[in-house]
Amino acid sequence: MKSFSQQEYNINFEDDKGRTQLHYTALKGDNSIVDLLIRNNININIIDREGFNALGLALKEEKTSVAYKLLN
Repeated sequence: MKSFSQQEYNINFEDDKGRTQLHYTALKGDNSIVDLLIRNNININIIDREGFNALGLALKEEKTSVAYKLLN
């Protein structure tokens, strides 16, 4: 039996709205999870069905510290 860390996990999984965990984390403004996702190579350029990537959502919701992290 594989441990959780050994199991395959698609970090870039998109839900029915075309959003990844990074989209929702950017909306929430959770800097620590944004860092974690970026360190684990999440694709920051995925665009959801409404035409937003995570950076666009962070800016729309005025989550400026998250937007800054996504720009750097």
